[in-house]
Amino acid sequence: MDERDRKELREWIEEWRYWLGGAVILSAIWGVQCFRRGEQRFYWPLTPLAVWAAVLIAVAVWPRGGEPDDSWPGPVRGVRARPLPRQMNSR
Repeated sequence: MDERDRKELREWIEEWRYWLGGAVILSAIWGVQCFRRGEQRFYWPLTPLAVWAAVLIAVAVWPRGGEPDDSWPGPVRGVRARPLPRQMNSR
């Protein structure tokens, strides 16, 4: 794994930390709303958290720009997909 891959992995993990922080804040808001109403309501934070998670996953698998890499049979010739963390460890 080269330095560029390590940097991208660190950035991706950092984005998931932001996601977790957002999940805590949204869940706290939802919990306060449920407490004030005296009933457990639909967990509405699921929608924004799912969309955010889908974007983070798409960033991990979407082809990245930069130097062409003809060894990768990606959807666009010469563009290499950003590997998921588990794939990066197998290199």
